[in-house]
Amino acid sequence: METAPLWIWASVLALSLTISLAVVPLILPRRRPKPNDLIGANATRDPVFLFDGETMLDASWAGERLISRKPGDAAWEPLVRELTRYFPEFPSEQDKIRQSSPLLFSTRAESGPAEVLAEWVDGLVRIHIRSARAGRHGYASDPLRLHAAETQAREYEHAVENSPCPVWKLSASDELIWSNQAYKKLQSIVAEPGTDPDTVQPFKTACDDDFATGTKRVCEPLIGSDEVVWYDLSVSVDGPDRVFHATDVGAIIHAEDTQRTFVQTLAKTFAQLSVGLAIFDRRRQLILFNPALIDLTALPADFLSIQPNLLAFFDRLREAQIMPEPKDYKSWRHQMAAVIDAAAEGKYSETWTLPSGAVYRVTGRPHPDKAVAFLFEDITSEVTLTRRFRDELNVAQSVIDRLDDAIAVFSRSGSLTTTNARYRRLWSVNNEESFAETTVLDASRVWQEASEASPLWGDLRDYVTRPDQRTDWSAGFLLKSGIQMECFVSPLDHGATLVRFRELPLAEDNAWPGKTVQSVLP
Repeated sequence: METAPLWIWASVLALSLTISLAVVPLILPRRRPKPNDLIGANATRDPVFLFDGETMLDASWAGERLISRKPGDAAWEPLVRELTRYFPEFPSEQDKIRQSSPLLFSTRAESGPAEVLAEWVDGLVRIHIRSARAGRHGYASDPLRLHAAETQAREYEHAVENSPCPVWKLSASDELIWSNQAYKKLQSIVAEPGTDPDTVQPFKTACDDDFATGTKRVCEPLIGSDEVVWYDLSVSVDGPDRVFHATDVGAIIHAEDTQRTFVQTLAKTFAQLSVGLAIFDRRRQLILFNPALIDLTALPADFLSIQPNLLAFFDRLREAQIMPEPKDYKSWRHQMAAVIDAAAEGKYSETWTLPSGAVYRVTGRPHPDKAVAFLFEDITSEVTLTRRFRDELNVAQSVIDRLDDAIAVFSRSGSLTTTNARYRRLWSVNNEESFAETTVLDASRVWQEASEASPLWGDLRDYVTRPDQRTDWSAGFLLKSGIQMECFVSPLDHGATLVRFRELPLAEDNAWPGKTVQSVLP
């Protein structure tokens, strides 16, 4: 078999390639351009939208801000509704764009001419809003932005007009340019009777001053009243003009006055106290003290007025010998932290005996907002009186301990209050070492156990507990040891009762037969 010529094979191969190139595009779907490619390089400046039917595939940053839609939303109708307000010929159906692409629509706005370019790109609709003067690569000056700006301006105007704070604008010659409703209301409040409120300018003196920046607190008297209105006045510069804002601070002024009056009342009250008072804030700085503190501590007023901290305050007390000298001053400084904590919890209370002989009671108390107060009280007279009273009691006890009779004193309620040494030896008791209360019933049981049977004890109990007949009486009794005793009962002041036991003289006929009698009292 004869082989075909080489040129025939080359012709067949070329024909096959031609057919393949023609058929393959019909079989394979066309690749759509990427949305990012269609948005374009001006996406950060111009509103550009890319639609697949009603759905927005992508939009530039300016486009998303324009219609407040995100990719994937059905944004075609909202966009057409906004565009037709300024471009009446813009088609609402995408088929018209597909048939006549590209389409260019123009309009004129106050900010300059603008145009919309609508294109059909491989089944996608691309909308580009741009400035007609700048061409395809210029910044957009579109009517939609103008509409949004106008809407925003109306909202700002409504907010300022209905603000509860007076707002007004003055020219360079201090003439009123505009004001809101709150300012007009303030004009009517401060206007003199019969005066046109529109001609009144509140805070005129403050505004006429060289007041171009910052904030100042001003007041305006109310007509027909002794009251004034207080405002914080701030100003901002708008070219040659000035815009003023006034904030009502009447409630703040009233609160400050109330607080100031309250503090003054407290200060007057503290000034009358004999107790020294020192209040330290949360930073442990002295914020309040009274004259009694100066009298008790001898600290100078100028030192207290500079608001020393707590450690400096106690250091000065130590230097003035108004507190006990610590054995180890360094360790005492560390202990002050524990003192402050105890005072903050209301647990600090100590008695200071000063080198001068004076005695102070120092107490720490917590105050609101982590403040702490120290109270200094001179208790020298109280301590002296207590010591003197204790000394007198000791002397009185020494006197009755030297008496020959055994003595017991019962209160109106029947409690044993006083005994002497002979009583304790006679009955072998020690009531002073016992914390339990001893009654006449308890004492009579001791007496009965050590004595022979006698009606004396019942009568004595009735006399002590029912002091209706207060007369002296006495009765004898016999101890089991054979000693004859005499009991004397006498009334005392405040319903108290004195009971005395006395040993009768020893005699042979008084002793029991067969018993050796020995005195129980020395």
